[in-house]
Amino acid sequence: MKSLKKIGILLFAVCFLMLYPSVSVHAAEGTFQFSDPTAKVGEDVTVKAKISTGGEAIGDGFVTVTYDKAALEFVSGTNATGGDGTVKLEATGDGTVSELEYTMVFKALKEGATKLEVSDYTSYLYSDETLNLTTGDSTVTVEAGDGTSSESSAGTLRGHRNGKCRDRRSHIHNLQ
Repeated sequence: MKSLKKIGILLFAVCFLMLYPSVSVHAAEGTFQFSDPTAKVGEDVTVKAKISTGGEAIGDGFVTVTYDKAALEFVSGTNATGGDGTVKLEATGDGTVSELEYTMVFKALKEGATKLEVSDYTSYLYSDETLNLTTGDSTVTVEAGDGTSSESSAGTLRGHRNGKCRDRRSHIHNLQ
């Protein structure tokens, strides 16, 4: 009798599981985008970034961004802290917004193009549902600042004679 009862309970459980619709959990999808600014050597350059949910209320957005510390120096930011090649972006939505915005201000150190890239992120909707992000990168273009190349601006040894400057590469230019 006991084994008949166990078989009945087992059959009921199997039927219940077969009839019960399967539950699959899907994380929400969002995007993380950067601006692609241009600056001159020695100037501050602002990189804007944002997480967007596509309309749903956003909760938390934590993003780690890496950059070339030889090309850029982190100065300050909105919802951003960092330095030495890494910036942490942190913001929290209030249940009424579908985007979180960040700004990062860098000092441009050398001429050329350099990238900011996402190395890690954790993001949630306001409902605490995980938000998977499609991430991009930022290309910061740094142009010559004072008419000289970035190599001479970045510490090449120079000697001065008669109002002219001669660096190691024998490039001569007038001192202003």
